[in-house]
Amino acid sequence: MFISALACSTLTPSFSRATLCRCCQVRPASGKERSYPSGAHTSGVPPASLNESGWKFSGRTPPISNGIWSSEPETTRGGGKSRSFHLATAKGSWNGKVYEGALTHGRKYSKEELWDNYTYFIRQIAPVAEQAGVRIGIHPDDPPVPELGGIPRHIFGTFDGYMRALEIANSPNIGVCLCCGTWMEGGKSTGKNVFEAARAFASMGKLWKIHFRNVTAPIPDFVETYIDNGYTDMWKLMKTLVDVDFRGNLIADHVPSMAGGYQPAWSYSMGYIRALYNAAREEKGA
Repeated sequence: MFISALACSTLTPSFSRATLCRCCQVRPASGKERSYPSGAHTSGVPPASLNESGWKFSGRTPPISNGIWSSEPETTRGGGKSRSFHLATAKGSWNGKVYEGALTHGRKYSKEELWDNYTYFIRQIAPVAEQAGVRIGIHPDDPPVPELGGIPRHIFGTFDGYMRALEIANSPNIGVCLCCGTWMEGGKSTGKNVFEAARAFASMGKLWKIHFRNVTAPIPDFVETYIDNGYTDMWKLMKTLVDVDFRGNLIADHVPSMAGGYQPAWSYSMGYIRALYNAAREEKGA
């Protein structure tokens, strides 16, 4: 069994313990990488992992309708360059294409159109995932703004949206890749805070993968920042994951730069995650 994270942003067309990865690179038993047409989300680091289980994880995304929306990069603590989002200035970007304006696809799309497309899509791939032994973790829309460029972002932008999506999939192989940073971006609009969401998904046996990162504030304005520099208590979040006996993998994600490039930044984030995880397990006596 191996896990693949699938970021199904707005569609217009069990381990012995938690594992720690710096990026997701899955290889099936053949040892050959299993890729998907849209390519990998690598966040500027090579495909390596740090996990006790020995599994290699992969993060793949299908085409995103009008991209991941961001504003111009800004700086966070210590002058680290990082992604920012301001609703008034943000544009979408995906595979070199830029999306902007009120209607990125020529017209407004309804929520039910997206639900129809999602239903068709997930019911095609879920049986194949079950047959192949692949678990697909659905990633929340980043950012979870109600609508961007005329396209609703509601399917994976709220807790209720996730519940409906999982019910439609009705598959033991479709679950949740909870990007904590994206969930924090949504703030109260998600319907549950990140601690409540983690507990709820874990209680369903659907919490398979965690993108452990922080942001400065919820929408309409935020900057991605270091784990210990955002508005969410990440120590509390880690204790929550340990408390629910989370057995998926913990990933450092969207890491701001540091002096010396991305390697020191990723090392800092992975070390911070490891320290929080070990401390939380020790406190619980796990």
